[in-house]
Amino acid sequence: MQKLKPPEKSEELRIVIDTNILVSAHINAAGPPAAILMECSTNLSLIPLYTDAIFDEYTRVLKRPKFKFSEKVIDETLMWFSRAARKVEMKSQMNVLLDPDDNRFLECAIDGDAAFIITGNHKHFPFPSWNDIQIVKPSDFIKIMREHFEK
Repeated sequence: MQKLKPPEKSEELRIVIDTNILVSAHINAAGPPAAILMECSTNLSLIPLYTDAIFDEYTRVLKRPKFKFSEKVIDETLMWFSRAARKVEMKSQMNVLLDPDDNRFLECAIDGDAAFIITGNHKHFPFPSWNDIQIVKPSDFIKIMREHFEK
């Protein structure tokens, strides 16, 4: 497991949530991805960030027939996310990851001053951090989140 740098205690903890976390949360409501989304619903100091490109990817992926999510579930998820999260205007353009779509998550984290990108896809995010942004698994983020909000 990678050595994780605890974030500084502050009012907000800004995060970027990879698409696979949204999908996993719907597949397993008892798993770490679902726990992170639940925390985003109840903890106003945990701020998920997104851009138009990320929101478009969330929409496309959640609608894939292989997942068999109902339109109602998809619509509710996207509506919840648009309310719970903060939209970031894109300024950065990155081309460091193998999958060009994954660069959008890195750009969002940079432009939104996020501390973490949460992903289950370490094949496409092969490094533990980028600048000051840590790239973590959901289970690791839950530990970090608990420490961060413990006061």
